[in-house]
Amino acid sequence: MFRFNSLFISLLVIAVTGMFISSCSKDDDKTLSSPTIEGKWSLNYLATFNCPDTTLNSVQDLRFSDCLIKNGEELCYEYIFDFKKDGLFESRASIQKVQPDGTRVTVLDFGGEGTYTLEGSLVTVCEDFGSLGIECIDWEVTLSENAITLLTAQVLDNGCREEMRGIRTN
Repeated sequence: MFRFNSLFISLLVIAVTGMFISSCSKDDDKTLSSPTIEGKWSLNYLATFNCPDTTLNSVQDLRFSDCLIKNGEELCYEYIFDFKKDGLFESRASIQKVQPDGTRVTVLDFGGEGTYTLEGSLVTVCEDFGSLGIECIDWEVTLSENAITLLTAQVLDNGCREEMRGIRTN
């Protein structure tokens, strides 16, 4: 009888240990991981609001089309943020004017490079704009697997707040 109990307990311990080992597989780690800011994001919504000078308030909603009509001209926009694994950051903005024949002519194309740090839901981006200098902005970030929302954590120098939304492109 004693031999049966020790054999039963040994088998039970082996079975329970096997269940724990199999329940902690690498596949589970992938499903439990939280979304990451790393990667390229195509911004499709840009809003400037709460400005003391209300003429600075604006919204560019590019979720349905990358082109908008402004002052009678069709302008197409592309804004890319790239948060790299090593804490480096790149941005690119491009504005193109649509010609009467449908072709696009670039009227503005610029970008910046810098660094970022992420602590909880606050990302600090320091971007070097060459002769314009380095600018650091704190953003409250909300992430899902394929979407990002960035909201300025403080009022900017012009007295405004900004919100940007985008989708993952890679």
